[in-house]
Amino acid sequence: MLYEGNNHITEIINAERLVWRPGTFDVKPRKVCALAFRVQGTADMRCAGKHYFIDAGDVLYMPQGLGYQVEYSQTEMFAFHFVTEKDDPEPEVYRLQNPREIHQLLMQAADLWSRKELGYVNYCTGLLYQVLGQLCAQNMQLEMPPHFRRAVSYIHQHFRENIAITELCRQVRISPTAFRQLFHQHFGMPPTEYIRRLRLEYARGLIAGGCTVEQAAQQCGIPDPKYFARLVQKEYHCTPRQLKLYGK
Repeated sequence: MLYEGNNHITEIINAERLVWRPGTFDVKPRKVCALAFRVQGTADMRCAGKHYFIDAGDVLYMPQGLGYQVEYSQTEMFAFHFVTEKDDPEPEVYRLQNPREIHQLLMQAADLWSRKELGYVNYCTGLLYQVLGQLCAQNMQLEMPPHFRRAVSYIHQHFRENIAITELCRQVRISPTAFRQLFHQHFGMPPTEYIRRLRLEYARGLIAGGCTVEQAAQQCGIPDPKYFARLVQKEYHCTPRQLKLYGK
């Protein structure tokens, strides 16, 4: 899926508001992708032998290189158009629990693109990635069992503290074995590694923002300086002090 980050966006073409009258259209394959939030109306679409129905409040990702047939009712939408590194095989429709935030991000992008002030392309690219982050978070939450979702939420709120996985599992009423299996299924790693990465990323931000290495190590929950340095070297391939320039 696009939001999983395994198909990189190479160029953003535009962000715009679109309004269409009802009608049936045969759309030829295009060299650009579209990520569109539907404000009003519906779309009944057939693409690559599959049927898709898009309602108001839904987001449609239409990959580049695909033609489709579609019947629209009176339609208003906000859309990004962009180019990806490779062609995805099929469209994706996202049913949103909280469409308001994504709607606002796309409206903001369309406004920025229309005004074309300095830096508008970079600002709009950032907004596109915010939308993808929202889609990723919402879809992961929908796929997670409620008790597992509560445990993950607790980890994100308390990752700087000492988290006893066994006690956390007891509180949310899930066995440690089932918890670790679900964690690997959703995140591709054990919970201890995930917590360690959250701590290191938090420390990286602190150091880049001007904190000393010692302060960052304490605040992220890894107070042993030597152990902290080993973890930084393993994760980022640099020393803790070099994190100040990491990614620059």
